[in-house]
Amino acid sequence: MFNVHEFTRMDISFRTEDVLRTWPGWPPALAWNTAKTRPWQAPRGIPKVWIRSLPSGDYLPIAEVVDLLAFGRPKMAIGLSDIDEHAAQLRAGVAIVKAAIDGKMKLVGMPCERWQPAAHLLHRTGRRVAIGSETLHDLIPVPFGGRDWLGPRLYADEYAEIGHAPQSVSFCDVRVERASLLKWLTTVSIKAPRLGRADVTKLVLSEKGNPSVSIDKIVNLVQAKDPLFLREQIREIAHEMGVEGSAGGQERIPPNNSARNFNAHLGRPALLH
Repeated sequence: MFNVHEFTRMDISFRTEDVLRTWPGWPPALAWNTAKTRPWQAPRGIPKVWIRSLPSGDYLPIAEVVDLLAFGRPKMAIGLSDIDEHAAQLRAGVAIVKAAIDGKMKLVGMPCERWQPAAHLLHRTGRRVAIGSETLHDLIPVPFGGRDWLGPRLYADEYAEIGHAPQSVSFCDVRVERASLLKWLTTVSIKAPRLGRADVTKLVLSEKGNPSVSIDKIVNLVQAKDPLFLREQIREIAHEMGVEGSAGGQERIPPNNSARNFNAHLGRPALLH
């Protein structure tokens, strides 16, 4: 098996119409389209243990912060398909960029662009700089590359045609200032509403049409919004509404082999100096 980046290393040509026809069904595109359907929502009262789980240092790797916002203290997806996991990470990354645009968080990064002969690699175009809000207005996490890359949204939305262009990546090795992150987390968690049983019921109804839905996935989604909502109560609600899996048992999740074939794009590709 090979991943999407290996296509860029092959001396093979594809007809544009073939790429455009197949692209909407590719896992990276499905994840990006899923991420755009709704914004990241802060959980109510982020526990201090979440923040303690972050690495030390004045500037934190954006990938670590993304996983904290997307999945809580474990910083890993539980019960999510590959596509939903990637979508949650993209959603959290967009929230970080938005906070930085609003002046509530500080980001630094290395100016970079894709290397023309091999688009899964980068070369640096400048020294590390603070990324100002005026620069960030057009940037998002790059859905099809390293998890610490930022690039213009246009290249993600039209990836099938131009996504491997050198200019599709603007910054790499992006980091978040710890002090501004902690202040922002405190602010957004205070504003976040607590969930009630009706909210969980509504969420379950919205997810039941997803073929990969499971009780574990419902628990993960609810606790990402409200970490104080008891796991047992969430499982009970999901089970009552017919979500596959039983309390104390192993939930059944339909296979998603096509997504696993593209797992490598979730990692951090190499960087040329």
